[in-house]
Amino acid sequence: MNATRTSSIRQAILSYWRQIMVLGLSIPLLTWVALMPPFAQDPAYHNFADQRGMFGIPHFWNVISNVPFAVIGLVACRWLLRAGNTARAFVEPWERNAYVVFFFGELLTSLGSAYYHARPDNQTLLWDRLSISFLLTAFSSIVVTEFVNRRIGRLILIPQVLIGLFSVLFWSRTEMAGHGDLRLYILVQFYPVLAAPLVFLLFRSSYTRSRALILTWSLYGAAKLCELYDTAIYRYTGFWSGHTLKHFVAAAATCALLYGLQRRCVRTEHCSEVGASQCQWKPTLQERLQENTGSKTPKISCNPIYSSNAQLAPGVRYRLGKVGSCEKTNASEGVSK
Repeated sequence: MNATRTSSIRQAILSYWRQIMVLGLSIPLLTWVALMPPFAQDPAYHNFADQRGMFGIPHFWNVISNVPFAVIGLVACRWLLRAGNTARAFVEPWERNAYVVFFFGELLTSLGSAYYHARPDNQTLLWDRLSISFLLTAFSSIVVTEFVNRRIGRLILIPQVLIGLFSVLFWSRTEMAGHGDLRLYILVQFYPVLAAPLVFLLFRSSYTRSRALILTWSLYGAAKLCELYDTAIYRYTGFWSGHTLKHFVAAAATCALLYGLQRRCVRTEHCSEVGASQCQWKPTLQERLQENTGSKTPKISCNPIYSSNAQLAPGVRYRLGKVGSCEKTNASEGVSK
């Protein structure tokens, strides 16, 4: 009996060793944060290197550099909310939710960050961090959904968003009480950054274009370095401060994520065979019929690239016959125009 139980435990560990490694990362991190003494926001954080104002806008470049966030956030939200355009980007429609939260958070960040940088202090920083928490928590859910486990990624989205918002509100309340505590917000901000590379290394995404997520993570790290060396970069360039560059690089990170999302498809056997160029948002006949009729009933696809019908020969064009079967057609009568 004991031998059987030991064997079962060993098999479970071998089956889930990657998940165990990722969860194991949280143990020392949670321990470190729990043992860390509470600490408040350093007032020097608000003293940015570039203090120039233009056109009546204080800290002009730190404020105006948030415009890319608004543009990318608007474009992404519009694209995500158009169901026909995003059908091939997700296995399940609900997977879109994390991306909507992410890019809606980016849109809010453009407003919250601009407000904060126009008048930097702890009161305005609250709004900046509230909006950023949407991006951080949604990104974590996206990574888990697409690399680790789709069901777990779905379950953690809302709790993570709520924890992120709570961490910011908790910090703000403790600051107003005179004993600021940033520990929980630090955990929300840096845990996804530390866990993501381990996930990328151990797991394979269920979608093509997964390098877009890796590039997003890399550019976010570069943006944090720009923030860290704000004054040094400003002295070196004489014009651009590290904080302004941080905004541009962070916007580039979200742009990379959107670019990959718009061009990806589910990683299946045909995708690896025909190449990514065949998977770049070429709607199948099935999808076009569904869009035209508004029907949710699965339709027959006569596209040899995407159809599961083994009798359809690659390179030959077919059309949907009246009886619901695929019939050969002339080249001039292409199925998907």
